Amino acid sequence: MGETNKFDLSAFRPSKLEWEEALARANRRAQEEARDTNTLDYRMYADEN
Repeated sequence: MGETNKFDLSAFRPSKLEWEEALARANRRAQEEARDTNTLDYRMYADEN
């Protein structure tokens, strides 16, 4: 256990908080993009029915 692994990448891993913030940002962006691209689809669907 005393030896350090010279290929240890844990220093480069995001913390749990950073990871959750990045996920939240990505989800928000995806939802906004989906809203933008689907607005027309919703309108067309509403017209058909």
